[in-house]
Amino acid sequence: MICFDVKKNGERLCLAGINGKCVLSAHVTFVDVIDPGPRERRTLEVAAGGLESDTKVHLDWVRSDISVGDCIEIVVVDAESADPPTRRSGPTKPKEFISDTLGRIRARRKALVSELKDIDRNEAAYVKQAKSLNKKRGQADSSSGKKKPTVRR
Repeated sequence: MICFDVKKNGERLCLAGINGKCVLSAHVTFVDVIDPGPRERRTLEVAAGGLESDTKVHLDWVRSDISVGDCIEIVVVDAESADPPTRRSGPTKPKEFISDTLGRIRARRKALVSELKDIDRNEAAYVKQAKSLNKKRGQADSSSGKKKPTVRR
């Protein structure tokens, strides 16, 4: 069977493989997203996992934090057997999926509301600054005898 031999800085983390129809993956991921969900979403990690197609069971072998400078090696091998997965889980139940999705939506809304408040404060500061500059410019124009141009909207 096709397996992934996953190493971090030369140390073997796992030999991931599924016998039969499947999806198998091993990858390095960096996540730094605006949509933090209910927990922080800034991670740098290496992971190996998969899905047994027939049973829809998710398998995980490794999920390990990594740091800048770590050397990750993934070698594709043909092996008789793989390491047993560290975790097996069935398909996500609709109620859990909805709850998690609502948590992400609410956290995103909270982040956007905060961002909009910052934008409103910045806009108000720039409007105040623009009015101040226009007022100064109007005083300079009237003292020099020049007529102030009219702006039509």
